[in-house]
Amino acid sequence: MTKGCVHLLALRSGTASSRSQQFLRFVWAGLVVMPILAASGARGAAPADLRIRLTASSFTVGRPGTYNVSVRNESQVAADDVIQVVSTLPTGLTLVAGSNGGWICNGSGRSVQCTTTSGLAPGDSTGFTLTVDVCNVGGTSVTTTFDVLYDADPNLGNNSATRTTSVKAGTCIEPTATPTATPRFRFQAPEPTPVTAATDLRLQVSEVDAGAFVVGASAAYRVQVTNLGPAVTNIPVRLEDRLPIGLSFAGATGDGWECAAAGQKVSCAYGGSIQVGATTELTVTVQIASTAYPSVTNYAVLLYPADRNVANSSDFEPTTVRRARGRAPVRPERPVRRPQVAR
Repeated sequence: MTKGCVHLLALRSGTASSRSQQFLRFVWAGLVVMPILAASGARGAAPADLRIRLTASSFTVGRPGTYNVSVRNESQVAADDVIQVVSTLPTGLTLVAGSNGGWICNGSGRSVQCTTTSGLAPGDSTGFTLTVDVCNVGGTSVTTTFDVLYDADPNLGNNSATRTTSVKAGTCIEPTATPTATPRFRFQAPEPTPVTAATDLRLQVSEVDAGAFVVGASAAYRVQVTNLGPAVTNIPVRLEDRLPIGLSFAGATGDGWECAAAGQKVSCAYGGSIQVGATTELTVTVQIASTAYPSVTNYAVLLYPADRNVANSSDFEPTTVRRARGRAPVRPERPVRRPQVAR
């Protein structure tokens, strides 16, 4: 199997003790970016193959633009759990609203997350329209990736859709501050919120030892984040590793990394700064169940709000899983014959 490019941005919470999930919030530069709702039935989500499609007409600077997002159930089984669509919009686009019955969209700045709990019957489609402000895009086109997330999707290869949209010239109207009277007292101005440094982060996922992926054993993935520049990261870099069915989280190690798992979702954060040209590495160890045989695919994605190139901020690793070889039966020891003593 060969690698492709699959973009995945997601964070869902889940615990073994509570089947009714609660909101989990990620903090980016001190702001709540992605409130995410997840609700799981006691029996788990039904395996359904969901495919996402994305369309958009050309944009004009200074005018609202729209994306049309649709999700289709390609399988013969109804999707009966939470369905999410997530994206990090390119620089110059910000969320205005998302609309359609059954979908709830939230976001902050360029980060967008839409959720529906209505389910999706086999062969049916659902979707919504996302409206964005178009301002300083810095070019004549923008490229956006949307990802659909469903906890029991057996085919993650069609969960991502990318669209390049042309941008026509126009005037971006910046909000005008309302003048205020000079106060008669002296006060201490609050510290300004730091601006997230825009840089290009690249994510790479690989197997530490391909031969170690055996049913009943444990194995590990190597996750590397490289800063391609031009700036040093100045807020925590967050990572989401979505383990496939058959693999369970057993632990993670890496200098400066902290990780926690909720079901199949492993959420990690790197609190230090990543210098330009530097790479930070994380090792994620998994336990391998029989349901992982004969192969699985592990997906991971970076969550950094000022990533200049989201095309390389996600990666996946197709993994071959072998069955454990049975041991040869142990032959019983023959009894020792003792010589007969004549009486």
